[in-house]
Amino acid sequence: MALLSGLTACSKEPAPNGGVATEKKVVTLVTRDNPPYPQLAEYARDQLKPQNIELKITYANDGLIPNRAVANNEADINFFQHQRYMESAKAINNWDLQVAASTFNGMFGAYSQKYKSIADLPNNAKVVIPSDPSNGGRALNLLHSAQLIELKPGTGAKTSIKDITANPKNLKIVEVEHALVPVSYKDADLVIMGGAYSAHANLIPSRDAILKEQDNREYDSVLVANSKSIQKPEVLAVKQVFESETARQFILKDFSQTVTWHK
Repeated sequence: MALLSGLTACSKEPAPNGGVATEKKVVTLVTRDNPPYPQLAEYARDQLKPQNIELKITYANDGLIPNRAVANNEADINFFQHQRYMESAKAINNWDLQVAASTFNGMFGAYSQKYKSIADLPNNAKVVIPSDPSNGGRALNLLHSAQLIELKPGTGAKTSIKDITANPKNLKIVEVEHALVPVSYKDADLVIMGGAYSAHANLIPSRDAILKEQDNREYDSVLVANSKSIQKPEVLAVKQVFESETARQFILKDFSQTVTWHK
């Protein structure tokens, strides 16, 4: 995927009736095709046009590209992840990443094509969870909340498979890239994933999840910049649109069964 280099760009916008041309600001944003991330980005793009700001949206095909692009000044901002994911990527890679805005919270849940209730999950069941540390830990904590496994105390969001201290049903926990969890839905006994990915398996969290995480603001989806781009006035304008009540209502109108968004 090609990314625009540089933090921001400017271009001259022709003025009507031969007047003085105005300067158009360009902000580059990287996202992924997981609803409702691109929908909110496209909404913001339309809202920013009257301010003479062009929000250029690029789609990434993996979860490393957006953060690397922002950290390396190849893009101004990205929008595809929750706060815990960003913090993990920042710590592991020593990347320059900062939260610019907080938005919706994708419902995180467990799904099964074979079983109607989490209590029906049999011994030796195959359970597929995301492999990245933030979402993998989130999935393990969800299993712990259902008393399917026991974990070392105090591991919190950084929980990993090695922190499992008891597994009474001998669950076979398999880690795969988050984007591949929906593919496992038909074959596994249970899969655990975020709401942005459930759409790829034609699942609606509020309707289909047999186990759901309680709202946790640490997993709010975030608009991410770096220490330079976050100071740009045009990036501040993007932040204001993302945090606006009109943006919140726009998303909840079509995605209230997939996300929550508290005022």
